[in-house]
Amino acid sequence: MSIPTHITGASSAMLDDPKTLEEIASINMLAFSGNNAGDNNTRFAKMQIRSNLSSPDYRYYIAFREKEVVGYIGWKVLGGFAREHPVIELDQIAISEKARGNRIAPRLIEETVQDAVFALTATNPRFQHDSPVHLVVWTYADNDSANKIYDYYFTDGVNGSRNQYGNDEVMKSRTLEAPYSLKKPHE
Repeated sequence: MSIPTHITGASSAMLDDPKTLEEIASINMLAFSGNNAGDNNTRFAKMQIRSNLSSPDYRYYIAFREKEVVGYIGWKVLGGFAREHPVIELDQIAISEKARGNRIAPRLIEETVQDAVFALTATNPRFQHDSPVHLVVWTYADNDSANKIYDYYFTDGVNGSRNQYGNDEVMKSRTLEAPYSLKKPHE
């Protein structure tokens, strides 16, 4: 499978398309067990996606290959809209099984972080467009494939741990300066 042809910000109108919503929900259900009731029904995943999309503190981006959804990423603001140095969490990233191994996850992270920062801080009166932001991600400690990607981008290391859903999780972080790019200088 080739790399997706484009990545776009999601809107409620886009998710009104039953095919797009179903494809995102199917990927979500396979990636996040909390949305899988074991009956192969995507209703819980759709509920979470719609709930997130209706929130002003959440921003979705979708990766398409031709007209098929192959992955998505969700960023959200943590701890309030008026922080001088906002905290933005990579809340969810998921890639369809058949599209894995094509660098879609790194592309989603790299190509959406700057837009997510500006979209999620647009109403913050204290945020200056040269202020640093703090990025965080929670991941299962034993999820080697995800940790390999997160270690590359969240370079401040592990800054927290918890056992919230029956598995050990770690929080990785990075303070990001303007212009809010996660691409390495040589890329």
